[in-house]
Amino acid sequence: MKTSRQLLRPALLLATGLTLLAAGAASGLTYRPVVRGVPTCRAPAIAYRGSAPVRVVDPAAFRPAPVYRAPGLAPRPVAIAPVAPAPVVAHAPEPVKASELRPVEVARPEEPKPVEIAKPAVAEAAKPVPEGLERHRSLVKSQEERVDALFGTTGFASREAFETSVRAQGHGEVLDFLGNEKNWQFVMNKPEIRRDGIAAKGFLNQFETGTSEGRLSPQLRNHAESVLMGVPEATYAAFDPAMKPRYGYLRTAPDASAKMGPPSRSYGPDTYVFKAEKVRDFLTYTDGDSLGYCYVGCGGFNGKWDHSFLPWKDRELLAGSLSVGAGTVTRTPLIQLPGMQSSMVHGRDYVELQYWKPLNLDDVESFEFSGQAPSGQFLKDLQDHGVKIFHRLSTGQAEEWTPPVAAAPVEPVRSAA
Repeated sequence: MKTSRQLLRPALLLATGLTLLAAGAASGLTYRPVVRGVPTCRAPAIAYRGSAPVRVVDPAAFRPAPVYRAPGLAPRPVAIAPVAPAPVVAHAPEPVKASELRPVEVARPEEPKPVEIAKPAVAEAAKPVPEGLERHRSLVKSQEERVDALFGTTGFASREAFETSVRAQGHGEVLDFLGNEKNWQFVMNKPEIRRDGIAAKGFLNQFETGTSEGRLSPQLRNHAESVLMGVPEATYAAFDPAMKPRYGYLRTAPDASAKMGPPSRSYGPDTYVFKAEKVRDFLTYTDGDSLGYCYVGCGGFNGKWDHSFLPWKDRELLAGSLSVGAGTVTRTPLIQLPGMQSSMVHGRDYVELQYWKPLNLDDVESFEFSGQAPSGQFLKDLQDHGVKIFHRLSTGQAEEWTPPVAAAPVEPVRSAA
């Protein structure tokens, strides 16, 4: 006969199971016991939310309780079958009948057209220096660099600022006239007695000949040229005489829209006009007589831009003492451009040119005479070098000159015997 304790044990066990089920329902979980018919708190219980397993309840989370098994029943875990993925059915494409095949026309790409690449223009400075003239070119190059360094002493920070100011003041025509090299001629005057010497040896300076059409003073020339070149006088005096400049002047071309008068001193009636392409890279200028600069103050370099031989490429600086209008190029003795600074007397009556290379008839484009016409060997030398010859009239105009054709000798008429 069962005691009251034995009768109460199933009731207590049932109450415990109901309590667990109620707690799981409150949290949305259900428990499936691992022992058929009777839940137990010692064996792990598998929790479910709906039909999906969520977690395994650790039995250590519950207080230990005695295990009661129903008589004759062995504990058996509930096996959960894994969910197999749905099989993927691959559908093979239906075969294409040969009769349904059609040729496909594939468009051929157009052949690319050859691209013409324009060759970059060669800058004047990039042209090779003629053989044997590298040292001569280096002298002018040093002057270009010197003016670059001194440009701020003009009163303008840069060449662009200078040009902007000139044009803003209404003097753009001066810059345009100066910039067009076709408006200018590079000339040199010589007396007639120098013709044969020029044909034989070229154009020489006073250091080479010991003579001068101006002032013969090699010492004064060395002083003036060394200061305007920025070279110590002792160093410059030791230069090869052929490295020192020959002198000429700037003249407006016959077909220029405005004309500038010739120098008051011509240095001779024969005029030689040089080819621009032969001399431009070896050319400097001063706004007036460079030897006169020494009379103004050539005790030493004064640190200003205009106390230098100025490269031909910087000829726009002449806009400060030159004006163009009514067919005339007008010169002023002082800088007239507002904002431009100067330390020298400018203008005078001509622009002096310095040629920093040996010169001969190969460099001459044309020859003008106003006195005796060329003849003999000198005439032949001019013709052999392709030099055009002009006769300058008393009006100042020059017309092309052709040598007279010598009359054939007349044989004496013999009388009949």
